[in-house]
Amino acid sequence: MTDTQEHTDPTPNDDKNQDMGLMPIQVKKEYQYNETDPFTVLDLRCSGDTLMVDVEYGGGCEKHEFTMVSNNLWLKSLPPQLTLYLEHKANNDMCRALIRKTLQFDLKEVRFPGGKEMRLFVNNDRSKEAMYRY
Repeated sequence: MTDTQEHTDPTPNDDKNQDMGLMPIQVKKEYQYNETDPFTVLDLRCSGDTLMVDVEYGGGCEKHEFTMVSNNLWLKSLPPQLTLYLEHKANNDMCRALIRKTLQFDLKEVRFPGGKEMRLFVNNDRSKEAMYRY
């Protein structure tokens, strides 16, 4: 594989980041966004109680870890808005394949109390949003 070739299918030498399944969103009231390894959020959308986040990052040799965190600080609006924070740990992966994955997160822990819907953003990027109806 060349350094510029897009790589999306798992192979024995893939990024060792197999399907992670449905992951929880960690709620930390005093959370402050931390610097993470580079990645790009391509798209986000909701299906039922699942937030699906399409990400792209460089790698291919080590396991990559993603963590979603909320401080549950909703913006007062109709519907309420919540920024979620996605962190990426590349584990010093120096390979340069372009990896695309869809990460899935369980939204039940971040529902707005007494609400029926909310608007979600990731890492303060207002150009991409997902409506969560529950």
